[in-house]
Amino acid sequence: MPALPSRVLGCYWPVWSGPALSAIPSGYNTIWLFAAVPVGGPPGTTGAVTWSQNRESATQFNTDLADIRAAGRCVILSVGGANSYIDLSTRTRSDAFTASIEKIHTQLGGFDGVDFDIEGGTLYPSQMVYICEKLKAAFGSNFVITYPPAPWSLADRSLCSTLYKAGVLDLVAPQYYDLEGLFTESSKISNEVNSIESAWLPLVNYNAAKVGLGYGLASVVSERMMFSSFATVWKTLVTKYPSLRGAFCWQATADHAEEWSFETTFRPLIIGD
Repeated sequence: MPALPSRVLGCYWPVWSGPALSAIPSGYNTIWLFAAVPVGGPPGTTGAVTWSQNRESATQFNTDLADIRAAGRCVILSVGGANSYIDLSTRTRSDAFTASIEKIHTQLGGFDGVDFDIEGGTLYPSQMVYICEKLKAAFGSNFVITYPPAPWSLADRSLCSTLYKAGVLDLVAPQYYDLEGLFTESSKISNEVNSIESAWLPLVNYNAAKVGLGYGLASVVSERMMFSSFATVWKTLVTKYPSLRGAFCWQATADHAEEWSFETTFRPLIIGD
């Protein structure tokens, strides 16, 4: 099972559109499959989630997934998303969630972690710690747990702190897009740098290897910063915190349409090749 790379350059691969999994450039060493959603619709009837995609046949998808993982690239199943809130309020629901992840793991022939993109409802930190511990026990300590929170959310910050203190969090990468109220590039840069330094790094005891940055491409995000501004944010932070883990973009469909401009621009800056 590939571990999370020491320096992450990733993208989210949505089930509804975009390139074949095999077409994602190798510079993306981490791929999030988006997304498993609650059985019965949000908030879910039991806590379980289900996965399906119609981009290619199941056989071809599983083959592509196996090839990507065999090359040492990390593939993570994202759960939830906007309008797909998952209720994990009880131990019974948490057990059903964990069992469904194990079922999807078998269905797909394996993947390397779970990404908790739980939006639109109450978070249950103690239940999520329990789930993460069960998943790592089932699949090994290298099984990756990631979290892409809203930068401004106090509930998301509390969950991040709880997951970190429990020793189950591998990467928190706040989604620095939908930047409402920030109208200049300089304000966007300072907002992100200050947010990481004052809000997110303290939650992980300044362990920058647990922290990444999320970026939204223009065609799918209404308010975002320019590539040059995002590069400034990265260089500013990584100079001060050399172990900063990396960055992801939302999403593969948009980057494919732009001839993989995010991957091409940020691979040499973040990974260095």
